Amino acid sequence: MEDSYEFAFPGTAEREGKLADFLSPERICCPFFAFELIFEPNLGSIWLRVRGAEGVKEFNERFYDAPSQINLTIPECGSSSG
Repeated sequence: MEDSYEFAFPGTAEREGKLADFLSPERICCPFFAFELIFEPNLGSIWLRVRGAEGVKEFNERFYDAPSQINLTIPECGSSSG
């Protein structure tokens, strides 16, 4: 997506817990990001969408080599787009 990154994860309870554990401190550390969790029907994939104000995605790509940095932070990323 143009203004965000998206990551797909297995729709398991374990992954749901890991994502919640990851997002709790990230909300404090990175208040300029908006985090969205999307749960597909029938226990399908869980999608994490990370968005920010204009310029945040470019900042992230320049200074943190995103989305690869995010992939390292959240193990076992199913797929991503950016």
